[in-house]
Amino acid sequence: NSRRILSEEKFKIYGVKVTNFFEWCKSEGISLSFHHHMGTAVETEKDIDYLMHNTDETVGLLFDPGHMAFAGGNILDVIKKYGKRINHFHAKDVRSDIIHNLNRGKESFLDAVLKGAFTVPGDGSLNYIDIINNLKKRFDIVVYSKAGHCSILVECKSFNIKLNEKAIDQILIYNKSLKSSYLMITNGINHLFLKNLNRKVDVINYL
Repeated sequence: NSRRILSEEKFKIYGVKVTNFFEWCKSEGISLSFHHHMGTAVETEKDIDYLMHNTDETVGLLFDPGHMAFAGGNILDVIKKYGKRINHFHAKDVRSDIIHNLNRGKESFLDAVLKGAFTVPGDGSLNYIDIINNLKKRFDIVVYSKAGHCSILVECKSFNIKLNEKAIDQILIYNKSLKSSYLMITNGINHLFLKNLNRKVDVINYL
């Protein structure tokens, strides 16, 4: 593993630079997320701790359970510690047998990927029910404008769920933090479109 490793002191310097960059991007209307990743300076749970402690709320975290599991971290602990700062999520599962049998002295992260270490949720070793239930914010689809503002929030339901007032109430609760003007609820068969302006919700024909 030839990744760059930062000391606690170097993370303080790095944190200032990351925060300044995120703040500048925000002033230009660009929303960012910091993606922890295998093979980088921010790989382990401890690395994430250092990053979060040395940056401010401007720096959002792209959380990836697959990479966290690969790095040996505690997925649920990271979510509980930094849930308010997770603003993007990669739904990635892992095949733990491939990771555990990897010869880390000779084989690289790329070797693990080629062997099939990563897969889709439900096909691997992670308990995605626990992961999703522990996320403070979970949205199905969010469409952002070029300025970084939420334009459309989409809630996807199972085909047997009715698109009724209960479904509308749920998406309105989700929308309290995003403040999207347009909402969509779908069960794959039927679709409901809403316009949410000036605290008034109207059903519309299309988006």
